[in-house]
Amino acid sequence: MRRYLIFPLQFDTRAHALEQVPQDPQLAEQLDRGRESLIANLKVELGENNFEEKLQNFRELGSSPFSVIAHHNVLFHQARYAFIHGFYYPALTASCALGERILNHLFLDLREHFPQSTFDRKSHTRRSIDDWTKAIETLHEWRIFQAEEVKATFEELRNLRHRSLHFNASTVETLKEDARLALAYLATIIEKQFGFQFPRTIPGSKGAFFFKKDAESDPFIRRYYLPQCPRVSPFYTMLPFKEGWLVFDRKADPNVEFSDEKFVSIFGARTPDQLAPSTVPWSGEISVVALTQAGVMSVDYTKTG
Repeated sequence: MRRYLIFPLQFDTRAHALEQVPQDPQLAEQLDRGRESLIANLKVELGENNFEEKLQNFRELGSSPFSVIAHHNVLFHQARYAFIHGFYYPALTASCALGERILNHLFLDLREHFPQSTFDRKSHTRRSIDDWTKAIETLHEWRIFQAEEVKATFEELRNLRHRSLHFNASTVETLKEDARLALAYLATIIEKQFGFQFPRTIPGSKGAFFFKKDAESDPFIRRYYLPQCPRVSPFYTMLPFKEGWLVFDRKADPNVEFSDEKFVSIFGARTPDQLAPSTVPWSGEISVVALTQAGVMSVDYTKTG
């Protein structure tokens, strides 16, 4: 009767907030105040020196995509900030290097679940792979890519990488645009490969996303998502704390099985009195896990206080 809740995900939609243009005058005034506050906070975060240029670069990059917490998050953030601060060559090279790093992680983390690739006879013995074409075709053959756009966008990033990092005197004239393109390609790859995974979620749930039961056996989902996602009943509740979130749930009978449709039906119809109480300390009827950057961890109040 439990399903994996897709949570938490990292994202940054502040750039979108800067561009919103509401029709309602009252709402426009409220958004203007929010925009002024956001710009003031960005000035502190990014520094006052050349702030207008930084703000323009921040706008051009747009929102940072939704992504499950994985190895790429911090590195993508660093590449974006290099661009925002006007360091376009470091942003470009970092983006290309991160694209290759993501390919290698997918390749090395998941290859044990697949037969030898027809594109790479050494697919199960390599320590790393630097041939982008071979890596892309192998991952596509194994059906690891979660959307067709991922393969096509990796190919675009591969072409940009070869043109930019192999010596070409003319590329210095297009550094900013190439860096922006590389970051845009990475954003698409991250969003489509490591985002919400809508085709794998149970339709009809309101306010939350749960993996379908049959998605739990997929090697990619098991490797990248399930360690980050709490397995909950329809009656869970959540409470923020300093390091992340606490998830409270009623202990369930392991012999009870729900279909995906029944799970969502019960989740949508639950009433406040059915929810697990999010109080500390909790009773023996309640199980609690903590969601942090390190993943999902069980919590024993009797030991932690």
